[in-house]
Amino acid sequence: MRPRRRWNTSRLARASLALLVAGGLLLTVTLVTPIALPLSVEVGDPVGFAHTTPTSAPAPTTVLVQMTDAPAFVPNSISVDAGSNVTFDLQNVGNYTHTFTLLRQANVTLSPSLTPDQLNAYLRENGSAINESVAPGGTASVTYNVPLTTYSMTFEYVSVVAYQFQAGMHGTLSVIPTIGGNATLSDNTTNALSFVPDVLELNTTGIHFPINVTITLTNLGSLEHTWSLVPQPGVTITPTNFTAYFGAHPALANITVTPSGGSGSFLMDGPGVYMYICEEPGHFASGMYGYLYVGVAPPPPSAVSTTIVYAWVLAVALGIVGIGVVLSFVVSYTGRFPKPPAGGAPPEGGHY
Repeated sequence: MRPRRRWNTSRLARASLALLVAGGLLLTVTLVTPIALPLSVEVGDPVGFAHTTPTSAPAPTTVLVQMTDAPAFVPNSISVDAGSNVTFDLQNVGNYTHTFTLLRQANVTLSPSLTPDQLNAYLRENGSAINESVAPGGTASVTYNVPLTTYSMTFEYVSVVAYQFQAGMHGTLSVIPTIGGNATLSDNTTNALSFVPDVLELNTTGIHFPINVTITLTNLGSLEHTWSLVPQPGVTITPTNFTAYFGAHPALANITVTPSGGSGSFLMDGPGVYMYICEEPGHFASGMYGYLYVGVAPPPPSAVSTTIVYAWVLAVALGIVGIGVVLSFVVSYTGRFPKPPAGGAPPEGGHY
């Protein structure tokens, strides 16, 4: 029977030295890295940013308004753009004094049954944006800064000379919302039933609402999806109630994403956090949803502490160094490992 071959002392020495060197290097790197690097690394969903361009401001407008003894305003219906400066050129073509009095409150229509005293009481309580009196044959000019609005508004104008309003001297100023800017967004859909990214940001600094948003959706897979945007900010829907919710509140955008992609546009009326989902059966329940931050900064990505990682690396480094120390001790103390076979028979080669 051939004797079992024993390890050479020099081989053990080389192994222990290699372990000591490797463990020492790893230990050094582990101890130095926390000093050179932050103690945490940022991780989180990527954020998609909108490219926004403001639209030009509405051009100044001049409107000629004639006052007649009918009594009446000509015209008695005027439309202007939100955010514009309108100059009313007032011309009294009658023989009686008239006023051009623009109510301060929007979407209020006064009843012609009001008495002159009741009309004056309303104006004292609520104020007026314009109150210009024009003598017979006279003229006047007054400029009005039309308020910005995300929806259509109307303001009534009247003559407050006794009984002229009651006889029909009133009109309506309609304010048409103007687009504050145009924004382009992009997002992706995947077969993993997720939006990538699932966080989108629309910065509205320096731009008024409404904003016309165009989104392009690229399908990175082969499954069909939808990109359905909740119309109300701050509302979170669930896989069990989204059908009923969209039945009561139609989606602000509902874009079909075929395997070749999809696109669409919608008007964003105000700031806030808007949720979007995929309405294909089972997709929302599998986690296919995201959030559009409009005029609101998304929360910072979550930070994962590296303390545990460093602890494990440190433990491994100390373990390697420990094994190297033990082997060095064995080599220096016994000269061999494992023990030679009983009987002292030399290994092949004739020496230990």
